[in-house]
Amino acid sequence: MNMDEEFMMWRREWQSQPAVPIDLIRQVERQTAHMRTLRVAEIVVTLVMGGGVLAAAIVHPVLDRISWLLLAAGTWLFIAVGWIISLRSTRDVWDATKLTTADYVSLHVRRLRGQLERIRLGTLMVVFFSVCFLIFVAGALVHELANRGVRLAPRDFGVFMIVGGLVNAFVVLGQMGKRRRVQAELDRMLEIERRLKGPKP
Repeated sequence: MNMDEEFMMWRREWQSQPAVPIDLIRQVERQTAHMRTLRVAEIVVTLVMGGGVLAAAIVHPVLDRISWLLLAAGTWLFIAVGWIISLRSTRDVWDATKLTTADYVSLHVRRLRGQLERIRLGTLMVVFFSVCFLIFVAGALVHELANRGVRLAPRDFGVFMIVGGLVNAFVVLGQMGKRRRVQAELDRMLEIERRLKGPKP
């Protein structure tokens, strides 16, 4: 179904009728299911990642306790910022206020805008955290190996940072592609919303 056909169908249902086009309902419901899955994944990551690093700080294998405490503090800061971004981008976008086409379109637009914000801030957060994590791991590794009389050559650090940089580059490129798709969908929905409302008197 192209935009003109979608527009003509949705306009007939715009605000005046209680029925909402089934395609729009399905689209929003798929989005709702995806949001719920992400929320469950966020809870699992919080428990596994946050709990794991706290347990490691108590047991402190390989590294000393101070290093694990620093890593735990940084990890929980990362988790807290992630939750702030997630909760902010999903605030008031779980359900339509009314069962009308207008409210479903508005809900879909708000969700897409929140998703764009989550992609932008989430990407920056992940890159920043991964860089800090690489620096921390490199420093901790040098410290532990030095205690055992082993010194790393500069090229070893180069390989370590190159691999980390490539991983970050793939993450950023993937998020950029996702952002373009979401932006295209948002532009489409905004155009449909504008045409449904018709020209201003």
